[in-house]
Amino acid sequence: MGGFDERFFMNAEEVDLQRRLRLRGVPSIFAGTVSALHEGGGSSDPALRREWLVSGRLIYAQKWGGERRLRAALATTSVINAGANALRQLMGRDVSALATLRRELGYVARRAR
Repeated sequence: MGGFDERFFMNAEEVDLQRRLRLRGVPSIFAGTVSALHEGGGSSDPALRREWLVSGRLIYAQKWGGERRLRAALATTSVINAGANALRQLMGRDVSALATLRRELGYVARRAR
């Protein structure tokens, strides 16, 4: 199978691997009673988490199709989020609706790795 696709960082690599396994006839099994506990340290930088999430989704969409639809959906969501952030900003919250919108649209506009 080749393992994880190295282009992914922290997001969507397991979905990609599962899709490739399924295409080769390997079934998925859901074990709802299994749990895992992550002990010690953190696995990601909170300031970069959203960027990594969007990047992973875009890489997946480039690889499997739907990139244009995904970019449109992410941009639409960012605009809606800007409206919500504008209301928060008006209520005195420490958020910049415009800066957040620019940052989010920047993630969407970037070419995925």
